[in-house]
Amino acid sequence: FSISRNPIFLGIIIADLGLFLVIPNALTILILALVFTTIQIQVRLEEPHLSQTHGESYIQYRNQVRRWV
Repeated sequence: FSISRNPIFLGIIIADLGLFLVIPNALTILILALVFTTIQIQVRLEEPHLSQTHGESYIQYRNQVRRWV
């Protein structure tokens, strides 16, 4: 969490990218696109909630650590 604010989601995206690289077909690229899109939406909706819940401490953390890497 000191390098990425969302390391678990980042791991999921990387795993799905790996799946696509191993089995490059329309289904795996669709899965990768859907996973990436839904995770982006979830993270962007979650951040205002975390800012409201944790206040200034989360805002400082958000300013110090990037969203992904």
